[in-house]
Amino acid sequence: MKNKNIKELCKEGYYDTIKYIVNNYDEKDTINWNDVKDELTTLEWGYLIEHNIIERCDNREFKISNKDNIKNSINNIDKKDVQEESLNKIESKIEFTKLDKIFLGFSSILVLGFVFDFIRGVIIRISDIFLSPLLYFDMIYILIILSLLTGLYSKMIKLKVINNTDSSIIRKEIYQLSKKEKEKEDYDLDISRKILKYRFQLFKIKFKSIGWNLIIALPIIQWLRYISLNEGPFNPVEIPFIGILGWSQSILGPLQLWLIVYIMFSILSTILISHIYNLIYNFTQT
Repeated sequence: MKNKNIKELCKEGYYDTIKYIVNNYDEKDTINWNDVKDELTTLEWGYLIEHNIIERCDNREFKISNKDNIKNSINNIDKKDVQEESLNKIESKIEFTKLDKIFLGFSSILVLGFVFDFIRGVIIRISDIFLSPLLYFDMIYILIILSLLTGLYSKMIKLKVINNTDSSIIRKEIYQLSKKEKEKEDYDLDISRKILKYRFQLFKIKFKSIGWNLIIALPIIQWLRYISLNEGPFNPVEIPFIGILGWSQSILGPLQLWLIVYIMFSILSTILISHIYNLIYNFTQT
């Protein structure tokens, strides 16, 4: 468990979360996840436990720790001040680190692999060192395994590199500023500049996420394209209403069967992994 004072927690974007708990469950003896799941995210609930805002009474029940102290502290904090500090802190956090720049640089080189044969050949040869054992399987199983690995990697990046809480705080601020802008009769340049600034910050967070994800996705796609054309024959598959197709055959314009199946499996695996993570997280926190 971590111990921080309430103001420090509010600076990290949890003012509304703590305020909600204090205002709605101050008079109640216990609280559990089912009570708050419609108002709080699993991340917020876990944060309250991690920082001793609530403490466990038994297997599934919790209570507010040091109820009077927390209530007094949160009531004496100016939301506007902590929000401003929080946003300034996020701005410094989302700056690109050296590692981010390296990954974005490599991702740019990988993109060039779709244009230049030499770069594509190097990518495929390096990828083949790690992925060639999968050739013992049929293509459908290769696609399932790689889509699961891609989904797992994507989830890890979201947890370790990309802070969803930061994005949530920025979106809330944009919403509040947009609401304020609509209420004003005259155009407010300062508000418009702030909205533009925060939208650019969201773009930077998204762009950082793309860079980290492409570093693994692009080599996999290049390698899959190569084996679909050169490592066969893989067993063809029967598509309802279409017939029997080979993996390198085009279905939608230039999109080949292996690519469409890989994209579909990747989307499904990402949803599945996120769902499993949330179930495990909820089970361990309740």
